[in-house]
Amino acid sequence: MRSKWKGPNIDWKLYEQIKASVIETKQIRNIRTMSRSSSIIPEFVNLRIDVYNGRYFIPVHVTSSMIGHKL
Repeated sequence: MRSKWKGPNIDWKLYEQIKASVIETKQIRNIRTMSRSSSIIPEFVNLRIDVYNGRYFIPVHVTSSMIGHKL
């Protein structure tokens, strides 16, 4: 369990990809990541993130009920 004062654990490379593709350009595209330990934050809602499980990428559609959980 991560303490609250540290904030959510987010892979900054993943966050920069989402920021560049969705927040700034308003285009939704598939984002591929290998960082399964990243927490879901409100900026990820309504995105499709392909998460690598060691063998292949699994598509995950992020909803608002997933905020705070891990990829």
